[in-house]
Parts: sequence; structure tokens; C-alpha cells
Amino acid sequence: MAFAQYENVLDPSNTLREPDLHAPFRAIASKLVLDAHIVLGILDANLVEHFWDGNGTTILSSKYTKQKPDLLSLWGPVPNWAKTRSALEFRIEMIPNNAESSVSLPVISEDLFLPKPDRTPPRQPQEISLNRRVKKQKDPGRHSRAATISTERTSRISSADSGPSRFDHNSSITSGTQSLKRRRSVEDDDDTVSVASALKRSRYAANYITQEQLQLATYALECLSVSSRHYATGLFINSRKVTLWYFDRTAVIRTVAFDFGGDKGPTQLALTLYALNQCDVRHAGFNPYLYRIKLPEDKDAIVPESVIHPLEEPPSSDLAETCLVFPEPGNLKSRRFFVLCDLIYAYRGLVGRDSMVYETHAGLTGSRLPKEISILKLSWQYLFRKHEGEIITHLQNAIPAWKDHLPELSLSATFSAEELDLPWVRMMLEDIGNRIKSRRLDVIASRKYENLWKAGSIEQFKQAFIDCVECKFHYACVRCQLIRNTGHYHAYTTGRVLHRDLSDNNLMLWHPKLDGPTDEPPFDSTSGNATHLSMQGDAPDRPSVLGILNDWDMASELTDEGEVPNSAALHRTGTLPFMAIDLLGTSPPPHYYRHDLESFFYILIWAAIHYDLKNKTRRPTTSTMMLSWGAEATAQNSKLPLLVTGARGGDCKQGITKLIRKEFNDVFVQWILPLRTLFITAFRSIPDSDQPEFSSYDHATCDGQITFQSFMTTLGVIPRFLGKLEKTRSGRT
Repeated sequence: MAFAQYENVLDPSNTLREPDLHAPFRAIASKLVLDAHIVLGILDANLVEHFWDGNGTTILSSKYTKQKPDLLSLWGPVPNWAKTRSALEFRIEMIPNNAESSVSLPVISEDLFLPKPDRTPPRQPQEISLNRRVKKQKDPGRHSRAATISTERTSRISSADSGPSRFDHNSSITSGTQSLKRRRSVEDDDDTVSVASALKRSRYAANYITQEQLQLATYALECLSVSSRHYATGLFINSRKVTLWYFDRTAVIRTVAFDFGGDKGPTQLALTLYALNQCDVRHAGFNPYLYRIKLPEDKDAIVPESVIHPLEEPPSSDLAETCLVFPEPGNLKSRRFFVLCDLIYAYRGLVGRDSMVYETHAGLTGSRLPKEISILKLSWQYLFRKHEGEIITHLQNAIPAWKDHLPELSLSATFSAEELDLPWVRMMLEDIGNRIKSRRLDVIASRKYENLWKAGSIEQFKQAFIDCVECKFHYACVRCQLIRNTGHYHAYTTGRVLHRDLSDNNLMLWHPKLDGPTDEPPFDSTSGNATHLSMQGDAPDRPSVLGILNDWDMASELTDEGEVPNSAALHRTGTLPFMAIDLLGTSPPPHYYRHDLESFFYILIWAAIHYDLKNKTRRPTTSTMMLSWGAEATAQNSKLPLLVTGARGGDCKQGITKLIRKEFNDVFVQWILPLRTLFITAFRSIPDSDQPEFSSYDHATCDGQITFQSFMTTLGVIPRFLGKLEKTRSGRT
């Protein structure tokens, strides 16, 4: 009966539409799932099903789409992305394979940039059949109309066969958790994005999908963004042909379509619906380390092991009495757990790093829960990248005098796709080549630090800023210079790292307790000079604020020759408003240390325009000039006038002058304008590529004009702790 009703809707002679498929399909699904239970001998299972088709008065709150899904399979009757098992998207018309118009599946390469695109013939998206045999499908059909996604936060997705691309998905200047990253392609965000324009940026232009399939991917993004979830699934139903879709941070994979009206179709659909609708929380894609926790009402009470329970169904959100408990080596008497308090940063793409940053209370069972807030960061990283915790630990050991200016870690762990049992690992995909670039889940926990705009005064802002610049120098420059000039063995134990993603969100500060000495001399921000002390000098009182250089997950340890390793050399990273002009071009050079110094320069300008230090807030971006810094199409050209003389340079200077906040007037005159002159002079010295001196020119430092010393001299600041280093160094830094 239900199947006949479904077929009647498909009859082209009637006037019924795609929404009329939903009710008969729900009836078909219920009957098939019941049959599957009987065949499998699971007669006492809970057969309660919850499908939501957008009807009723309940509003489904969405971040990335304004469209309602055709059907959602849910835990419970109330629609909620956090409690969604799977999304279903329907389509009636069958589009011929030779249709002229189409919608592309945009390729997302979080930070990969290849100057010489691969000319390999385009491939179709990786597909697998439900019987685990790998088949390649013909062109899946192309939608007859162009599509434009105009949402509050636009989804970006990558197919399993996607190669690298310069298509960026984090490009606009926004607020809150929205950022301005260029990597993972321009760490993030929204605005209106034309799918047709995305096609032009893709390395491969043959990953054609329909508008409904693209919408299904957007629903997967909704599921992944509201909860600690590692993967999501969906069904695309084109008349009677069903395709199962799988989405995680590594790849998007779809099965070969099957006709559920064919001989084997009912069995295939029954098994598919049974798996999607009756699986437990873990096999629906949720983080296996997510637990329910019910803390004692007495905040000073001991937290017993008995308050932590496995999840029977997903919470309404990550923050609904949940905690993360990661496996740790050894037979520990107590379990470490992180009670999730607030989500302060969320990744905005589908395939990519998926950085999620939480404020948490970190505790141990059998102990009282500390009142201090800790930061927990989870991210999916390429396997060739070093773990952020490993980089930070290396730097702390390399130059311990500056460990106070790096995050203090309480946990550093990593989990492979195999350890997490991600489904794609067991799909036996064949002939995927480099189309799936595996990632691992990295976890770190640290003390909570404050953003630079919460300094409270211009003096403390300058102190924290100088701390970060000097910290960057010591960890990025010391090892190379000692090796080049002395060849000493102990140089290998010191830091040699490029941060490669400096932004105002990564320059943090911490107000330590004023009850202990420190090894670092204070910075006299009134005169613009620091006391020049050696590391063996008397330890002055601890400063009232310490600058913390944060977010090292995109950093690279350099070779002994001071170069970025080949594995990372072609991965362009950064946050658009603060990226060096060189790196914004179509054929960028390697990432040099001077590029990070240029980023510090832009951060200063950004701070002087946006920071309200008195109220400890960052004002929203409203000026056209600053907005253009954060747009991929205009970022480079909008910064160029800042670094040239003449009429354009004068107009740019005048425009920025009008935007500078009063409390930053001295910073503008004493720091920003002199630094502008430094960069203008250096960039004017760069020869054209057709000039003979181009090959001998030192592009890494603009022939020694942009170095740590010249940067600090321009600021009028004497670097700390250089006395001992200068005895072992004869060249530039």
C-alpha cells in the first residue's frame, strides 16, 4: 500500500510534488525496519522511530542553512541537530547524464596550495557499493539550474577524490567564533558563496552533484557542528534510487545507488535504515570519549567515579551535563575528566581540521573539582604535521627561560582514525590514491589565557605584545644562527620553529600572581625601552602581565638551513587580515621569518583600530578598508597601498589615521608609522625577477633589512636575553 502511494507520487501524469513522497516513505521505512528486526531475531528491541519532516510548530535552529530538511531521523520527537541520527533528502526528476548545467562539489583543502596544479584527468567521487565491492559510477546526473548558497554561515565540503585546491572557506571578517582564516581555505567562515564560483577555484571540476545533494552535505555539517561528533550520515533518494552518504573531517564518500523497488532493493533499504535508525550513539558518529556526568550539588564535594556514565542517547548539546574522558596509559586509580562549560571556538567547514575549543573544568575522580577554567582543544590534523603539544613541549625544553610565554599544558594526546574506528577505514576503498588524506585527532588542554584586547591598559598591551614578538624570535631564530655560525652540538637542543599563523586571536596574555620572582627583565613601556639583562642577572619581580604566544598547530620545525620542510612548504597558512602580502599572491614564496614580523605589524594596526582596552573588548569591524583585509579577493590589493609611497600610500595612511583609537595614538606614532617606513624601504629594494641581482638577493630578509633586530630597533626596544646569544653569533638573525 505505502509503496503504491510512493509510486503514484512519481507518476509524471499527476500533480503531486516531492514533499508528497515523505509520508509513504516513512510507512515503507517502518515496515522494512520491523521486517529487519524479525529476520535478525531481535524481537524485543525498541522499535520507536522518530521522523521529522518540517511540519508542526517546532523551529529547527540551524547555523548553516535556512532550508528545512526533507526528513530527519531523530532520537526523540523534538527536532534537534544534536539528536539527529541521519538526514534524508528527496528528489523526483531524473536528470539526463548529458545535462549542460551542474553544481560542483567544492574542494576544500584546509591549507594546501600547489603552484603547479596537477593536470591529472578529473575523476568522479569515490563510491562504494553496499556489498563492499568498489565500483565507479557514471556521471551521477547534473542539476539543471545554477545554485547559490546564501546562508548565515556557508557550508563547504570535499569529496573523497578531491585533490588540493586554493578554494578557501574561512574568508570573512565576523565576530564570535567566526574567524578570518585563509587556510582550511580562507579558521572559517560565512558570507554568501556562489557554488559556481567555487567550481572555478577547484582543482577538479568534475565532482558534480545536485543541489539536493549539496543540501544534504549542509545538514551533515549542522550535525557535526553542534556536538562532539566525528562523522554523520545521510540518504539521498532520487525517485526510487537510494545513495548512502558518509561525511567526516577526512572525506565525503557515497555508495553506488540502488533501486529499492528492484529485486534486492527492499533488502538493501531495510538493512540501511536498520543500521541508521537503530545504532547506538557511538556508531552514529559521536565522540566515543563523550560521557554523561552528574556532579554533586556541593561544589566542594569529592567527585566519585559513579557520577560518570556512558551516553545512552546524545545530549541536546555538548554542554548538557557532559564531559570528555580520554584513555590514558597505565592503571590509574583516578580518571581525568573535562566537564564541558562553554564552546568558545568551532570550526566552520565540513572537511578539514575541525578545531573545537572548549572552556572546561578539568578534574580527577576521587578529588574536588577545581574552580579554575581550563581550555580543551580538539582538532583533526594531517599525519605529516607534528602534534601541537609536541611542538610546545619541545620549545619549553629548548629555551626554558621563555616557557612562561608558551601555553602550560596539562594534557597532550593523539588518536588515529583506526583507534577511533572511523567507518571509512573499514570500507576497503580501492584506487583512492591521494584522494583521502588521513587525519588524526589531536587533543591538548591548557590554562585559560586572555585575549590581547583584555590587557586593561596601553602599557600592559605593549608589554604583552613585546613578549610575544621576543618569544617568537627566540623559538624561531636561535637554532639556525647557532648552527650556521658555531656548529655547536648544543644548538640542536634549542628551538627552531616558525609559527606561521600569527593573528590577534593567537597573541594572549596572562596575569600571574605577584608573589614570585621571574627570570625575565621588565619591559619599560613608558620609555619604549627594556632593561638589557643577561640570563644570569638578578631576577626582578614578576611582571604584572605576560604575553603568551598561542596556537602552534600550524607551526613548522625548520631544517638546519632555516627552511620550512618540503612536507609543509606548499601549505600556505594564515589569517587573512594578518598575512604577509607575499603570501597572498597566486605564486607565494616559502614562508620566511620576516613574514611573521609583517604579521605582527598588521596585528598592531588591527589592535589600534579595534581594541577598547579600557572596557576590555574588541570592537566589530565596520570600515570598508578593514573589511577588505579579511576578504580573499581584496586582502592583497587593500594592503599594498599601506606599503608604498606616493598618492596611494598617502591616502591609505590618512585613512588608517582616522580609524586609530585615541588610546593608541602613541603606539601609532612611535611604533606603527616607523614600522611602515621599515617595510616600505625593504620592499622597494626587492629587484624584479628579470634583473640580474634577483637571484643573489636575500629574499628571506630583504637583504638583511627585515630582521628581528631591525624590527625591535624600529620599536625602540632593546631585546632581552641577547647578551649571551650575541657572543655566539656573528651573522644576522
